[in-house]
Amino acid sequence: NMVNQTGHSGRITPVAEFDQVLLAGAMIGRATLHNFKRVQDLGIDIGAVVVITRRGDVIPAVEAVLKPTGTTYPIPTECPVCNGPVEMQGENLMCISTDTCPAQVKGRISNWISAIGVLEWGDKLIDKLVESELVSSIQDLYKLTVEDLMSVERMGEKSAKKCHSLLWAHREIPLEIFIGGLSIPMASTSTIKMLMEAGYDDFYK
Repeated sequence: NMVNQTGHSGRITPVAEFDQVLLAGAMIGRATLHNFKRVQDLGIDIGAVVVITRRGDVIPAVEAVLKPTGTTYPIPTECPVCNGPVEMQGENLMCISTDTCPAQVKGRISNWISAIGVLEWGDKLIDKLVESELVSSIQDLYKLTVEDLMSVERMGEKSAKKCHSLLWAHREIPLEIFIGGLSIPMASTSTIKMLMEAGYDDFYK
């Protein structure tokens, strides 16, 4: 079988699902296909017999097709998460509903929470905040009340207050962490540090 997944960046990745096999000491039943160009190059479709490896003894990968079906799995015409429009960008199929696709919204929120180091805000809480439409951007996090957290996660008042206070405890953060946490394409923390070392160390330069 094949499923399509939309990642935090909006990239839609095809994933092969197959009968589980024992490979390098682990039972494997799924393998990413990276992009749809690879699907076309290999000629993969539902029902094909494929060769699976674990690259570096870790990552499952489809290496070749032993018995094709005579067709190729079609490129999706919409995002599997938000049903929005998609387009090819290089070798990757991208969901272009950047501001509204839940997968991308969750990705930006998760990246921000990770960047500022608030580990108590797990993926489950972020998922529920986005799904309840209480949060659609990073700034929405700072509009949340303790009551909002209690209602969406069904957590106790003590836990909700702790999550709320920990978020606000990170109001002052280094510039590279702040910009890196905004999920700006090609603006990783390491890139920002390089720019800062070159003298671009505030917003006014």
